[in-house]
Amino acid sequence: MAVYQERATLISNETVADGLLIARVHSPQIASQCQPAQFVHVRCGDGIDPLLLRPFSMLTVDREAGTLDILYQVVGRGTELLKNRRVGDEILQLGPLGKTFAVPPNPGNLLLVGGGIGAAPLVFLAETVIPKGYSVTLLSGARTAARHLPAEHVPSAVEYVLATDDGTAGYHGPVTDLIADYFLWSDAVYICGPWPMLTAIDAAYQARVWGWNSKKPIQVSLENQMGCAMGVCLGCVVTTPRGFQRVCRDGPVFALRDLHTEIVSRPKLTGSPDR
Repeated sequence: MAVYQERATLISNETVADGLLIARVHSPQIASQCQPAQFVHVRCGDGIDPLLLRPFSMLTVDREAGTLDILYQVVGRGTELLKNRRVGDEILQLGPLGKTFAVPPNPGNLLLVGGGIGAAPLVFLAETVIPKGYSVTLLSGARTAARHLPAEHVPSAVEYVLATDDGTAGYHGPVTDLIADYFLWSDAVYICGPWPMLTAIDAAYQARVWGWNSKKPIQVSLENQMGCAMGVCLGCVVTTPRGFQRVCRDGPVFALRDLHTEIVSRPKLTGSPDR
């Protein structure tokens, strides 16, 4: 698949929840090619400060209009600069990058589990598969109700189930607690979220709780920080049974079973990458 360097035009840049924004850009070359879980590498400022581009997953894509929506959270200098960009600004983008999810060939039941902005590639996946006859449930976790992606940005055909740490919306507790209610129903599972969430899911997988079936596809889209996003700098590598793998080129999608060593060896950090 081709990778394009494109000067996209910012169409809108709106706050949709507490600290969550959606930037819509006109980027016809990238929009024509991108698939769920792939990402774009974005120059957030006007010049070379910050020097490095930032990776963002696509939330939705309109191929006919040539637009794509980026869901992001302001957590660092890069995203703060992106928040301050104005409609009409040109934004340098590189993409689409990375690999997409593998979906079972026959329509079935797909369970999506997202934490925070990890909902983005999962919503894109849902939009792609629902017209083909798949049934989709999206379990979404956030610290509080105000941090959830509003339901109007999720396809209406999706069963959208919320969990909050403080109990202000949906289930009171971690989103991983909800997996037990849907796992046996599902034919495949797709996950994207912070490392603490992945740690909890991996522990359950290793303990074979929830009726884990090793033959069921369980795929994870990682949110690692990146330098070049082209596989050269090796700043985003993870450890797998095949050795070191680059998230930007070999991922960001990996089988959950291949990430166990990486997950258990990571420092127990919380929060989002500084973008």
